Amino acid sequence: YLVKMEELSHSSYEVVQTQYQAGLSTTQDVMTAFNDWQNASVSLNSLISSEESIYQNLCILLGIDEAKTITIGNIPSASLEKVAAIDLEADIQTAIGNNASIISARSSSSGSTTTGINKKERTVDELEESLKITMQQLYTDVLQAKTAYDAAQAGYASAEISWSNAQQKYIMGMLSKPEFLRTEIQYTEKKADFESADLNLFQALETYNWSVNGIVK
Repeated sequence: YLVKMEELSHSSYEVVQTQYQAGLSTTQDVMTAFNDWQNASVSLNSLISSEESIYQNLCILLGIDEAKTITIGNIPSASLEKVAAIDLEADIQTAIGNNASIISARSSSSGSTTTGINKKERTVDELEESLKITMQQLYTDVLQAKTAYDAAQAGYASAEISWSNAQQKYIMGMLSKPEFLRTEIQYTEKKADFESADLNLFQALETYNWSVNGIVK
């Protein structure tokens, strides 16, 4: 996204410069376009540096020589089928059965006294109730992420139509270069919004599923 935005911002700056030379834009317009381009460049360079740092840390964690070529795969899209198939009540029971803290509390010795037995039962009940609340919140997070995903998907679909129309109009000379670039920027933004929403849904679903399997974040 940032690579494309830097490219588009630079193109917009060049267009405004040409307009300025023709007396169709002001000095302020040129400065604004230049600043937009510079900001996009700074953001892109910052992200590249961050990516390099993350890569180095990953190599250290995995004990891999950074000089070797390592392929980093793309994160898959969120599975809408898995979201639709969630059974919260059943998953809560599975999560309780898989949770290490609850298993440990159940298997711990309570002694032979009534006080010890009652304390053990209270501990197990509290852990189960706490996990139920956590699972309900994680499920809510998934639903909220799905709502955001649907909204972003609709916005992206609309932007795709506008972008396709803009390309046709630009080819036929019915759209100016600045208008064409603005439409492409809007399309790029909506695409990035959708990809971000897709990632958030994937993460929410993964966190939920890990908790079902006994690993609570």
